[in-house]
Amino acid sequence: MTPSAEALSLEIRDVGVSFDGVRALDGVTLSAAAGRVTAVIGPNGAGKSTLLNCVSGLYRHSGDIRLGGVSLSTLAPHRRARFGLARTFQTPALVDELPAVDNAMLGAAAMARPEREHRLRQRAVELLDRFGVDAARDLPAGSLSHGDRRRVEIARALLPGPALLLLDEPAAGLDHDEAMGLLTAVLEICGTCVLVEHDVELVIKLAGHVVVLDTGRVLAEGPPAQVVNDQKVIDAYLGQEIPA
Repeated sequence: MTPSAEALSLEIRDVGVSFDGVRALDGVTLSAAAGRVTAVIGPNGAGKSTLLNCVSGLYRHSGDIRLGGVSLSTLAPHRRARFGLARTFQTPALVDELPAVDNAMLGAAAMARPEREHRLRQRAVELLDRFGVDAARDLPAGSLSHGDRRRVEIARALLPGPALLLLDEPAAGLDHDEAMGLLTAVLEICGTCVLVEHDVELVIKLAGHVVVLDTGRVLAEGPPAQVVNDQKVIDAYLGQEIPA
């Protein structure tokens, strides 16, 4: 498998965003170290997906977002992608009429350098095979199961070898073992990863650092074992201690 681009650190400084007067993010500051998985957890409506939308350029925001020390805040989404950022969404967004392999190849659309189609197809096939979609790679994406659609979307995000991968609830619709196998394979390929996930047991196993959002603010952060036993986090989100 072609290795990822050089991993880059992500710095988010005092980021805020409002919708119709409601403060969805309020002074969020956090770091995602290069080559490490940083998980963002919290209750529904805490601002997790909003944060990823700010990082990827879908939402305008106050504050600053830097990748590898370079500010992304004034860049359009496609320019951030060319800088090495890739992401997935809570609900896989595929072109249903296209085969799975062609959907995966769309990940090359933002690549700065032209590449020959056969090489891109080879890389797409490698990724789909690795994620267990080899038997369905020539089928229309609209005919695939939810799990395979998610695998295709992740392959698309990984195709250009991103320096930063944003994963928005990648385990949704998968059982724990399926999600663990998929994400373990993903993390062997990508560089820096920011993972938004509700499966806290999965987070504990995969993340090196955990950030908890609540009502648009950072409630707690630190190593997984520390965070899941923080009484503030238990009260606001977990409801009970989780063995780490």
